[in-house]
Amino acid sequence: MTDELGNSIKVTYRDVAILKEMCLILEPIANATARLEADSVSTSGPVLPVIIGLSKAVNKVQTEYCTSVKTGIANSLDRRFGNINLDDHYIISAVLEPRFKLKWTASPLEVMMVKSCIVHHMESAAVAAAGTSREATASSEQLNDDDLLSFINDEDTTLPDNASCVSELDTYLADSNVSECLQFWQGSVHKYTRLYPLHLKHHCIPATSAAMERCFSAAGYIVKAWRSRLSDQMLEDMLVAKCYKRLSELR
Repeated sequence: MTDELGNSIKVTYRDVAILKEMCLILEPIANATARLEADSVSTSGPVLPVIIGLSKAVNKVQTEYCTSVKTGIANSLDRRFGNINLDDHYIISAVLEPRFKLKWTASPLEVMMVKSCIVHHMESAAVAAAGTSREATASSEQLNDDDLLSFINDEDTTLPDNASCVSELDTYLADSNVSECLQFWQGSVHKYTRLYPLHLKHHCIPATSAAMERCFSAAGYIVKAWRSRLSDQMLEDMLVAKCYKRLSELR
């Protein structure tokens, strides 16, 4: 082996061992990055399971020469993502991902806490939806100020109780359908009526900004000085064609 000047380089057994350990340490990070930045990742559902798996994989690597590197990476992961399993958004996104559900949890206590969190958000979403419905009804009707009973709402405003939310969540968790996330929820609009609003709220956020950054890069290749007459609509159409190669399959 030689360097750029042609000088001979002697690689020792220790050097080879260090390189092998570095590869073992960095491989989980490369895998996690590839999983979360892929164009096929359409939601933030995989973030929490992937981060937990990354932390476990790094800690599992056996090292002799690169222990300080491994410890530094493990501490950095813990410092950056140590509380991610307490973030309601990532919890809900992971559970509503049909491939994961509760598989990433570590104990029955964590399962109970996660289910309680989701039921709480289901109830909150139902209350918010009911309030919006009542406001829309009130604004669309002209009430008689002289009628002392005009404040009475004839519509059914019964909110789903805790038991019904828990029942729907348990039904979803027992569902054996593990199809692609967006496809699953597109076909479950009427089956999981209380979970579906949570899917819309939390799965609209991508796992990373990599896809958007690639879109900006693509725009830079399209917009050139000699294309000064390129309209906004044409630029948008060209970006869609560039960034969504499977557009014809989705129609």
